[in-house]
Amino acid sequence: ERGNLLIWEEPMPGKSYYIGADVAEGLEHGDFSAFFIVDQHDNEVAAYNGHIEDTAYGRLLCTVGAHYGNALLGIELNNHGHSVINTAFKQLKYPNPYYMQQYGDRDGKLQQDLKRLGWHTNAKTKPIIINALADQIDGGQFRTRSRALVSQLRTFIRHGDGSIGARAGCYDDLVIARAIAGELV
Repeated sequence: ERGNLLIWEEPMPGKSYYIGADVAEGLEHGDFSAFFIVDQHDNEVAAYNGHIEDTAYGRLLCTVGAHYGNALLGIELNNHGHSVINTAFKQLKYPNPYYMQQYGDRDGKLQQDLKRLGWHTNAKTKPIIINALADQIDGGQFRTRSRALVSQLRTFIRHGDGSIGARAGCYDDLVIARAIAGELV
């Protein structure tokens, strides 16, 4: 009722799985929340795209994560992501959260031991994951099973101000979810 869950492969014993999740507000006419589940070879095994409330999305992510052997779960931290992270990791105690490595500057020295729960997409990290995805596409290593992702990739552009994202009137939730999933592998 709230979106499309596509499962291309059921979990297999001995395989590791990773979930990259983009979080939207859950409004009926707004952006979509989306996730991709990939295996340790970055092959897509499942995907979701739909309008869903934060708590329900956190429950869904925990359910599919558990189904895929407690997959490493990387939830986008931005905006409503805080609520989804709270549901998944604080309330439901999902056992395999992703912690993003951060680099900070303390006393003029680069610190590499800072970790933050979830994936934070910002002006510095978005180009990293998008460029990695673009390199795979350009190099012929990228394969997708999702027609909806292909459609979104066709409208994902560099804007006049240098930012990257969906063309006006289009969506990029699947692009971001897939890019985060690829970063986790």
